[in-house]
Amino acid sequence: MKNQSIVPILDLIDQRKFDSAVYLLRDSHYSVLNLMENTILMEYDDKKAKNYLKVYHSVLRDDYSNILAANLQANFIDIERLFLHLNCFFFGADFFESKRSLDRFLNPITTKLTKSLVDNQKSEEVLGLFHEYIAGRFIIDATPHSVGFISGIEQQTLSQFEVSILYLIVARRLDIPVFGLPLDDKMVLCYAKKHCFHDECVFEEDVLNYLIVGEKDIIYAPLDLILLSMMNEEPLLINNKLPRSNAYILNSYMDNLVSIQEDAKYRDLLSSKYQQIQLLSTEVTFL
Repeated sequence: MKNQSIVPILDLIDQRKFDSAVYLLRDSHYSVLNLMENTILMEYDDKKAKNYLKVYHSVLRDDYSNILAANLQANFIDIERLFLHLNCFFFGADFFESKRSLDRFLNPITTKLTKSLVDNQKSEEVLGLFHEYIAGRFIIDATPHSVGFISGIEQQTLSQFEVSILYLIVARRLDIPVFGLPLDDKMVLCYAKKHCFHDECVFEEDVLNYLIVGEKDIIYAPLDLILLSMMNEEPLLINNKLPRSNAYILNSYMDNLVSIQEDAKYRDLLSSKYQQIQLLSTEVTFL
């Protein structure tokens, strides 16, 4: 059964009133576009799917940066969906092709890493399984993939930050309390207690382990991090211990993606797109 908020748009498309459907979809809350994506992914009728795609792409062509900015403002953004969209926006890929490629990689992993399996494991053991099924399959480079995240998966070369985002996506699919903490060009992951369903629910006493993804993952207990800070004579601020929001993580990824580009023209192009999203993020609440 389709969500009622999208039914009027689908009815207009089925009546071949494409311009009206585009106008109504563009004027809707950004969440309706997410419903449109789900509808397209689940539609078995090829003719209907093509018509839905026609309207969907018309909206994206004109309003992509607005859509991304609106999504970045949401309280509970879907990191998988928005991360795919950011890569499509920056690198010109198709969202649905990218989604299918990501599913081909992740579905076998989430089949093996079932919820019942991870619930019966200690946090260190779960992180070990993550390494075996995810990080262990990649050459981990120092910088984000210059031609897009999906291409990096296909070529089995990703940055530490990108592999960490894969961990977060798998954790989200399986409802495992793993959250991200970006630090410069790397990401630290926090494994929290089971009752933590969102980054804002995690307090110091909820953190079980910290993880730095790499060819050999490094797992810290909270006390290890405090001792490491004392040895380095650096203050350990609260922001360096608790996870950040998905919006913060994705903004850090974009900033890192732009800064590492060696080609000046390409860097300026990506920088322009990034600034466009940042500017709109402070202004837009609805499409």
